Amino acid sequence: MKYKLNTPFAWSVFAFVTLISIAYFLLPLNHLFTVSAWVTKVNISAGQLITSDLLVKTRVSTNNIYGSVQNPDALVGKMLVVNKEASSTIYWHELAVSCNRFCVTSSFK
Repeated sequence: MKYKLNTPFAWSVFAFVTLISIAYFLLPLNHLFTVSAWVTKVNISAGQLITSDLLVKTRVSTNNIYGSVQNPDALVGKMLVVNKEASSTIYWHELAVSCNRFCVTSSFK
């Protein structure tokens, strides 16, 4: 007995397998346009010290990464000078500068 293949069914299976294959191979392309970075988990107000509980690692666009802080250890214990919303990237210029060694103090009274 000779079997006859149902043509619409074969085309639908082919289309389904093709779409799944495209999705499977194109998903990793997201890593070409994003980088791993540490962002705020919750809203942080100006003057608040950053702790590890306030940070979360996520993927952000490469457009937002320049000037941002990549190392979470560099953020912990620093103070923000601006308000940050949740899921915001923290940039170096938004951190308070420590005056231990770098600030010049005046002796005038």
